Amino acid sequence: MAIHVERGAQTSNAIPAKRTRVRFTARVEGVRPLSEVGGTAKAVHADPRFALLLRVAKVAPEGSGIAAGSQETLLIHSVAKLFTGAEASAVEESTFDFSVERIETAEGVRWADLRVER
Repeated sequence: MAIHVERGAQTSNAIPAKRTRVRFTARVEGVRPLSEVGGTAKAVHADPRFALLLRVAKVAPEGSGIAAGSQETLLIHSVAKLFTGAEASAVEESTFDFSVERIETAEGVRWADLRVER
């Protein structure tokens, strides 16, 4: 399957990036290897290996590129690193508070530093 990654060009040092920490609550609907996922996704790690399939319940700030009620696919490196040692089966069907950095430049928007807050 093909996956389209929402990732802007590399940031130029000449143009300062606007960084926003986006906080959201979402239910983990699944964790899949990248080879099993298609559609549009946001890369939140430089070396993604898995797709985190989420249903977003609430988000702040609004208008950040992630919307309440949306389904989001975030590309992560490791379930165990993100969820502190947990396996995929332990986090699926559970709701968590997340935060992610939205980096906006003249070249586009990138995503980085996904964290589980609770």
